[in-house]
Amino acid sequence: MKKVRGSCLCGAIVYEVPIADIGEITTCYCNLCRKNHGAERRLRAATLTRNFRWVKGEQFLSRFQHGIRLEKQFCRVCGTPLINRYLTESERFGLAIATLDQHPEKTAVRHDHVASKPDWVKVHDTLPTFDTVPDITGEVLSLERGNAVIRTNDGQEERVAVQNSQSTQFEEGDRVRASLAFNANHYTLSKVS
Repeated sequence: MKKVRGSCLCGAIVYEVPIADIGEITTCYCNLCRKNHGAERRLRAATLTRNFRWVKGEQFLSRFQHGIRLEKQFCRVCGTPLINRYLTESERFGLAIATLDQHPEKTAVRHDHVASKPDWVKVHDTLPTFDTVPDITGEVLSLERGNAVIRTNDGQEERVAVQNSQSTQFEEGDRVRASLAFNANHYTLSKVS
């Protein structure tokens, strides 16, 4: 299992993660990512927690909880944002790709939340762009506490926040499309055939 290492700016914290556990790399322009990183965009990837490990410096991690779904983890010495832990998903977290010290053997595949980017930020490549994020289509595996777990057509499991009222309109096994509207906090589910 090939692994890569990453670190913070001052080198106090080092982590290691298998390349196979790093998901699609996306460029995000949402307000949260821009504020979180102090930049006009953020390169990120949903990454599996199972084989991730802190090699050194875990005691230098600071945490900031943003809302009920996200905890930012960063170096308390130099301030480098390292990961965003999803509080509703223990099996994945958001990895700040720019903190990798080695090539992850993959590159960005799309631009997300382009509708949120400032006018002065330009996209200069031909990767697909989305006002928010691409729709997720698949089978409902579970609905709980305002979350839907969907098995996508390619076999991945995605957890999305939905309005509690939608939790009663769908059941396990339903085929759905989950869409996120601009400036929305929750996905909207619709049945598909």
